[in-house]
Amino acid sequence: MLVTGLSLLSSGGFVLGAPFPSPSNVIITPLNSRDELVTSRYRSTPEIIWTCLITTFLCTWVSMHPNIAGYNANWWRSFLPRCRMWLGAFAAPEFPLCIALMQWMGAKRIAAEIGHGWTPVHGHFLQMGGIIFCIDRKHQYLRVSRLVNPPDELHRAARRELEHLPITEKEILDRSKGDAVTKGITAVQTLWFIVLLAARRMQNLTVTALEILTLAYAVLNLFVYMFWWNKPLNVQCPIVVNLDRESKKSNSLSSPADRSTEKDEDQPSALSPSLPAEAEQPSGLDTSLTSSQTVPTVTADGRDTFVKFETKVNWVLTDNASKQSLFYAVMLITILSGAVYFIAWSFIFPVPVARTLWRVGCVFVTVALFGSGFVLGITYAIVSGLVTAISPSTKITQEAWTKYFAVLLGFSYIAARLLLVSLALWSLQGIPLDAHETVSWSRFIPHM
Repeated sequence: MLVTGLSLLSSGGFVLGAPFPSPSNVIITPLNSRDELVTSRYRSTPEIIWTCLITTFLCTWVSMHPNIAGYNANWWRSFLPRCRMWLGAFAAPEFPLCIALMQWMGAKRIAAEIGHGWTPVHGHFLQMGGIIFCIDRKHQYLRVSRLVNPPDELHRAARRELEHLPITEKEILDRSKGDAVTKGITAVQTLWFIVLLAARRMQNLTVTALEILTLAYAVLNLFVYMFWWNKPLNVQCPIVVNLDRESKKSNSLSSPADRSTEKDEDQPSALSPSLPAEAEQPSGLDTSLTSSQTVPTVTADGRDTFVKFETKVNWVLTDNASKQSLFYAVMLITILSGAVYFIAWSFIFPVPVARTLWRVGCVFVTVALFGSGFVLGITYAIVSGLVTAISPSTKITQEAWTKYFAVLLGFSYIAARLLLVSLALWSLQGIPLDAHETVSWSRFIPHM
């Protein structure tokens, strides 16, 4: 249905607006049958804007699945990351899709590597900051890539804890603020917008540039939902897994009766060891932990401290094959998003220069990432050559220039996006009469 709708939209025949009328070419004509039809099935310009705003809001805010802000995060620390994600999704709709694709691939890799009943839901939960470790009574996040492939004893102990983590997929989804029904409703609303534009094309009704701009958000949002379908939504508190070394020794040395008493009284053994911490551990005892105990990290005044979850911690695709696959997927996503804007390539804007700017913006957002590597190599050769010619003692490394180039490319990309938004809003000034006409759904129903 999605491919069919896009093909119908791109099959030409669109007209967007017309030049502003002058007193010499204004002709007053009586209403014909089509004009009377439009007055009975009419949508105003504010209604067009409102529909696009609602769809864009669904695609950039409601559908976003942010990571956990961290351990003991207040509402403000949880709200800010979502605002940053919303701004990123609005300025560059490919951004959340790339993140969702990366996390989807990572969740599948985690579930396959850890095993022991782990599913992609567990994988999403781990790499979104849902599990934090308490090591020597201090909370900290461990890199997911090191949990998948443990390099030392600490990460091997944490890996064993994850393998025997007593939490099921159903319990993780119970922490989620959204289910299949709520996600499905948002996805259907987004799909409905695509169907609506396809129906307008089939009835030869004008589609505005603002609706084409919103169409790009809607198309990408469907893929975002596909990749984030199993990711828990708006989880606030992570699970704490205790890896305290003193607790591990006391747990191994204490008798089953003592551990049973501690469990019944809900007192973590790390806070009430049954033997001195300096006691030696007998050989042959398992040093792995089999319980998830919460040992709060507190300040001098007794309050829990905030431990931030760093996004770089959840990067699990470290091998070159995965990075290459992700890179090609991102390029394909960018080309798909930019191709939607080409639907309005032949639209008539209020002034000719506006259409030229629209075409330039379309080309830039489509090929910006695809051709970035080629442009990076050329610009580095030119800049390094000029710097060396001016000051032979000064050298610019390729790594440093890559950072500068990435910042420049990012700002240019956002500027091109904002240009397209401005042009789409400006083009609403001179839209023709049939752009205000609504779809006649009865024409799609066979009747005598």
